[in-house]
Amino acid sequence: NDLTLDTKGRVWFTDPCLGELLRYDPATKLTQVLATFNLGEQGGPNGIALSPDGLHVVVTTENVTLLCGKGGAAIDKPLGRLWQADRVDGALTFAPRGDAQGVFGDGCAYDQMGNLYATYDRFETKPTVALQSSVVLVYRKGETQPQPFLQSSKSLFANVVFGKGAFGAHQLYAVLLAVPPFTATEARGVVRFAAGVPGP
Repeated sequence: NDLTLDTKGRVWFTDPCLGELLRYDPATKLTQVLATFNLGEQGGPNGIALSPDGLHVVVTTENVTLLCGKGGAAIDKPLGRLWQADRVDGALTFAPRGDAQGVFGDGCAYDQMGNLYATYDRFETKPTVALQSSVVLVYRKGETQPQPFLQSSKSLFANVVFGKGAFGAHQLYAVLLAVPPFTATEARGVVRFAAGVPGP
């Protein structure tokens, strides 16, 4: 679903429906499962980012019941959450960082200062399933609970990334999803916002 590269050229990536965080090493041609999440209690890992200091890996999780048809959680269970683990050799042990923030967690990205930007989608389920809001929150370095950065009730924020070069190192880019009936087809696209801090 999402991926990132480390300084050794290894590819870290997520599979929400299997609940797995994996890493592929092009030098050895091997893929390792580094962590497996409990789909019904933790959700499936979606977004992934490595901290600029190289000490941690974080993932955002999502409720996979609706999209994957598994997990056993009620479709409105708020499993959108940030999880953090120390980067060590072998299996990783993740702990929650802050409270659950919605049904779906999506992309995440660090800035140069170690602040983390993460996307969450919040839904209403009664009387029908409808988008309540899509948010990008900022977890300031050293803080557990996030602060709002962006919010919309008409757009679905997905993956986020900082620009480089001509695209502006201080610009945070966000993908907008078109997911009828929650958002219109014309809502699809990419937008950018001044973060005030450069990316890594």
